[in-house]
Amino acid sequence: MEKVGRKYIQVSFGGFQTYKYYKDSLEQVSDYAADFYLYLSKQEILDEQEISNLVSEIRSKFDRWGSVNLTLDQLRRISKIISE
Repeated sequence: MEKVGRKYIQVSFGGFQTYKYYKDSLEQVSDYAADFYLYLSKQEILDEQEISNLVSEIRSKFDRWGSVNLTLDQLRRISKIISE
């Protein structure tokens, strides 16, 4: 970390370019799409990867035409979880 201000955090990667992030949301300050994301811990990255994998797995079960290979009991449990 290079510098912490009241509103922004500045981070340098490898001493080359400095990037600025909003202190409260950790979003990159940019007029364009973010180049990098800032995380406070490695666990946050692992959690985000697990969420992405689980969502892909769930979508693959339901994102198709025809029948779903799940039992009525499995569908009821999924429905109950989704409606929470």
